[in-house]
Amino acid sequence: MLKKIALAAVLTTALATAATAGHCPADAKAIDHALTILNVSDDIRAQVIALKEEAMALHSAGTHADSEDLLSEAMRMLLNAVS
Repeated sequence: MLKKIALAAVLTTALATAATAGHCPADAKAIDHALTILNVSDDIRAQVIALKEEAMALHSAGTHADSEDLLSEAMRMLLNAVS
């Protein structure tokens, strides 16, 4: 239960961060941290990692809005997996 609360706090903070190009790496780091403390299926883990990696490639290419969308999707997937 405590892990779920911690995850919700981490991901809520990341989702609530002002929309700037600089927060993509922070969101990716939050996802990485969540993956270390949560028990999610291998399928969910693989999907989240793939979304995060695609998002960071978009971030590096300067497509920040699309990157933020994919990172948000990955975070929602994690939240749904532990709900």
